[in-house]
Amino acid sequence: MIGQIIDWEVRGSCVKFYIGQYTEEKGWLNDEGYEYYSKANLTPEEFNKIKNEYTGDDWNDKPYEHNAGQVYKEYVKGIRYNYYPFDAVILQPIDESSIPKLFTDIPEYSKDDFKNKKVPIIIYVKDKEFYEQHREWTYKEWSKAKNSVVEKFYLGDTLQTGSMLSLGKEGILIHSKGE
Repeated sequence: MIGQIIDWEVRGSCVKFYIGQYTEEKGWLNDEGYEYYSKANLTPEEFNKIKNEYTGDDWNDKPYEHNAGQVYKEYVKGIRYNYYPFDAVILQPIDESSIPKLFTDIPEYSKDDFKNKKVPIIIYVKDKEFYEQHREWTYKEWSKAKNSVVEKFYLGDTLQTGSMLSLGKEGILIHSKGE
């Protein structure tokens, strides 16, 4: 299944992307969520808001890493795992490694900020030497980098579900769930 990134988690060199799929009838809801909410006692406006805006608990709170939960399961249609080399440089907005020690004005983001594409959710730096040369960059600076060795993932990017041995968005699909 091909869909859009609606949330993520990182564990070591593995990135788990939660994939949603928008349709006119169901909006972002999966079959289970659509069945539940369409039968709930909601006004048409309340139902359309739920249907058309994927979200999670406290997605408007900053900083997201201390407040926001995962996207609600009703919006998840599939999962995509990207497996990177063990020593890969995978940056997130919360990474201390991407924030110099003397940089005290650390920006705080909400997950709603990521939905609005303020910054990427993940930055994969393919070249470790390039990373070492620019290690002092802030996450915001990394997010503005225009270089073939820097790959950025945003909420809303299109991906296929499954598992990927990856050097980024393009890689070797090793497992794909049926549609």
